[in-house]
Amino acid sequence: MRGSPAPSTDVTGELHPDLNSGRQGGRPQSASAGTSAQIPADGRWVSAERARSYAMNPEQLLRDQCGVAWRADLVSAGWTRPQISRLVAAGRLTVLRNGWVATADADPSIRAAVRVGGALTCVSELQRRSLFAPADRRLHLAVAPNASRLRSVEGVDPIVHWSGELVARPRGAVTDPLDNLIPHLAQCLPTDWAVAGIDAISRSERRFTSAHISKIAMRAHSQRLRALLPLLDSRAESGLESLLRVRLSAAGIQIAPQVQIGPFRVDGLIGERLVIEAAGYQFHSQREDFEADHARAAELQLRGFTVLQFTYQQIVNNWPRVLETIQAHIARGDHRWDSWRRSGTS
Repeated sequence: MRGSPAPSTDVTGELHPDLNSGRQGGRPQSASAGTSAQIPADGRWVSAERARSYAMNPEQLLRDQCGVAWRADLVSAGWTRPQISRLVAAGRLTVLRNGWVATADADPSIRAAVRVGGALTCVSELQRRSLFAPADRRLHLAVAPNASRLRSVEGVDPIVHWSGELVARPRGAVTDPLDNLIPHLAQCLPTDWAVAGIDAISRSERRFTSAHISKIAMRAHSQRLRALLPLLDSRAESGLESLLRVRLSAAGIQIAPQVQIGPFRVDGLIGERLVIEAAGYQFHSQREDFEADHARAAELQLRGFTVLQFTYQQIVNNWPRVLETIQAHIARGDHRWDSWRRSGTS
């Protein structure tokens, strides 16, 4: 009997088996009635019904998992094992470890995580999602408490998170669900960076309210996360603002986030009139936004507000100088209107 034809590549360059390639069950079937085909929004992992959710669409499975997949999931999604082997032989897929394959353009951090034997979590997963995170280049891996046989991979010195799973990861998952990731952030990072990271998650996923995060802390039995709860505030529009707020609070300075002043909305306000802006072109999607921020600062100064603008580099890498500057302005009363009036500038 003739074997399965080699998978073909369509004009878009995607991996695409021939329609007459001997898929099991004959005619392609859609997901079963009553089975959700929705891919969870919680970043590149799928439920226990992954086979039916991805029925007849292995290309989508690879895309949603950043180019890395478990062979069994690809077979459940519609490819045969001979087809996968032919893609490997043709150089279209690479074997990472037993049972796992990756495309040529697969996410490097996920490739490394799978080769070691874990799923991406903590700082590494924040970075992959383009959420605010420290510039930590180490690979953060989530592994089951009973995991064994982690591989040593040249050039990879991972930070391994062994804690239990609040949300179970399916066998073929390549990243950690956010419910699992949050306790890792709390345990792994300094207070300011942990709060900034969790605030960023709350902004990106509305279900992560204060109440939901509190439940995560209780379920994870995380005293560290419970201690961070009073510091969380998703009103900040960037992680840099969260970092600034937590660091000022630690110095005994309270700053109100995202305050409306007439037609303007400012990043933070200390007292009555000391405006703090977390500036920096890298945090603006367009040059026009960057210019608008500076025009707004000039207008606020004309109205009597003192405006201090700090960049990412200043806040992250030269915090003592930033704090000294803010404290000096507070000491001379730049946060109060009565001081401004006494100065004769009103």
